[in-house]
Order: sequence, then C-alpha cells, then structure tokens
Amino acid sequence: MSTDAGTSAAASPAPARARPPIGRRRFLQVTLPALGAALLAATGTAAFDWLGLRTLGQWQWRSWRDHASAYRYMGLSAEARIRKHFADLTIDEAGLRRFVADYEKHVGRIKFYSVTTNGMLFRKFLLSSDYYRNGADPSKPVHYVTFHDPYVSPCWNPFARA
Repeated sequence: MSTDAGTSAAASPAPARARPPIGRRRFLQVTLPALGAALLAATGTAAFDWLGLRTLGQWQWRSWRDHASAYRYMGLSAEARIRKHFADLTIDEAGLRRFVADYEKHVGRIKFYSVTTNGMLFRKFLLSSDYYRNGADPSKPVHYVTFHDPYVSPCWNPFARA
C-alpha cells in the first residue's frame, strides 16, 4: 500500500499566502504623523502671518540696518553730514556754517564720532531753514533763517507760508 496522496502533497509547494490587508494599527502609525506634520506646517505658516512674526522679522532687520547706517556719518564734520544727508538739496554754504555755529552755541559741540545726534541735527537744520516755507520743494535752494528752538527764537514758525 503506497500512499501516493501523501507523497504528492509533500512534494508540491505550499499555496502562496495572500497578504492580509493593512491593519488598523499600522494605518494609524503611518497616517497620523503625516497628518500631524501637514497640520503643523499649515498652522505654522498661518501663524507666521497672523501673529505678525513676518513683520517682527522685518522690523528687526530694519532696526539692525538703521543702527548700522547711522555710522555712515561717523568721522564727518557737521557740515559734511548735512550735505551728505541732504544731497538732493541745494544748500547755501554760508547759511550752513552759521547753522552749525548756532547749533553748537545752543545745543552743544558736535563730536566727529557722534552717531546719536544725527537725527536731531538734520531735523533742526530743516526747521531752521526756509525749506518748509518754500513748500518743501527740493528744486529751490535752502537758506538758513534762524535757529529753531522755542527758547532761542520763540516766534519762528517754519511751516508758515511766506
């Protein structure tokens, strides 16, 4: 008695197992981190705009740039600083020298290494001149009138039209 059925079953290869469908646990292990990353990217981008982080970054860059740009006048005399800052204006040289003398007389000496007084120097120059009386026209020459300070010349109004 031979068992042909037993030998033939052992000799034939086993049927291939079908791959089971992906399980719930594996599905969640793959998709939840991907969804979390997508959600984080979307909310991070939105928060960057909505919370003003982009404008904060731009403001910090401008702050650094403006701080560094103040040093471009370092080492220049007051006259040269004003001429360089207002390069597009035609400035009366004698009036500019009188303004610097009055500024040093009423405010204090301008040091060549000073970078913090530039803004006040430029504002005082424009307010002490006829620039605004001429309608802030850059094509007209700028002449020094009187030093703008309420304690020095209380009646001078640089914004009144002539």
